[in-house]
Amino acid sequence: MLGGLGSQQQVYTVNNAPVNGLTLTIGGAMGNAPAGGTLTASTTGGTIPASTTVYGVYTAISAFAIPTGMPTNQGFIPYNQTTAGQSLPNTSSLSVTTSSSGGTNSLVFTPPNYTGPVPVLAWALYLGTSANGPFYFAGATTGAPLTVTSVPTSGLQPPTTDNSASVGTGPNGLNGSFNGILAWLFAQGSGATIQPVNGALTLNAVNTAFSNAFTNAFANPDHLYCSAHDIQTLTNLLIGNNTGQPYWFAANQGDAQGQMTANFRVSRYLNPVTSKIIPVDVHAYLPQGIMLGLTEELPDWYVGNNVPDVVVWVGSMDYLEIDYQPISTNPTWISEIRCFGGLHMFLPSQHLAITGISA
Repeated sequence: MLGGLGSQQQVYTVNNAPVNGLTLTIGGAMGNAPAGGTLTASTTGGTIPASTTVYGVYTAISAFAIPTGMPTNQGFIPYNQTTAGQSLPNTSSLSVTTSSSGGTNSLVFTPPNYTGPVPVLAWALYLGTSANGPFYFAGATTGAPLTVTSVPTSGLQPPTTDNSASVGTGPNGLNGSFNGILAWLFAQGSGATIQPVNGALTLNAVNTAFSNAFTNAFANPDHLYCSAHDIQTLTNLLIGNNTGQPYWFAANQGDAQGQMTANFRVSRYLNPVTSKIIPVDVHAYLPQGIMLGLTEELPDWYVGNNVPDVVVWVGSMDYLEIDYQPISTNPTWISEIRCFGGLHMFLPSQHLAITGISA
């Protein structure tokens, strides 16, 4: 329901770089990666020689469409082993010349500020020393600036075809493009509020998302969903751990002293515009780097009589039950329930997504 056809698993990151990739199949071809990224040289340390001109291209990663027979490393596809799920590289290569002074340099890639038409869950950067290539995989980021300390001379190269489309077999391979929450929110013209952070999460970014959602479409979400990593980041922002502020606890003498609970976890969030207090939950399959504010009931101001709910499940049948006969090696009755269909989001404008949150 979150990503669409075959969606499952999370993306795990180390120092803002995905480790074992994504397996969300959201659907829809990305096309060329949008222009706007920048490549800048710094002298904060690295192994790139002075006065070296480095060129780069980058691709948008929306979802992995796993071809038949491709090894998946137990369901995960590392960025540095396959180009599945990546768009064509940006049309004009980035370039920068390192400083002429100092023996070592590093490069910093800043991803573009991108909000559509389908979700970009990460960016893959490829570098080389010629404007015409070859380019090799140098790293990936979920939205924060990516620092590269050396130019690769081998490894994965940018894809030559757009292989980020859904695994469906419909027209243009777009089956399933609108059968998941993420696809509906990021679809062209959905009206959903997309708030890019492209860096460390801040309370201002969250509050701005709620403010923009109400300003744009009178949206007043009912639920906030985070990944297992981002809920800790949000908690630290709210309790002040990121600023080193001390907290004091008081307990009455006696039994209360033995009932203290260590640690914190934010469970509710106050919408700064509408004052609605909404639950904050962890979504098992939500990738690190994105938070969703979803509306689960039709808003009070909506007076249409032809819309049953904000989001509904539409199926070709209620369900299909398959009963398997017991056999000697497995003398039990096994029943299988299959549901065919997808989500239909009547009012995507009533939701918000906060994207590009660095790990």
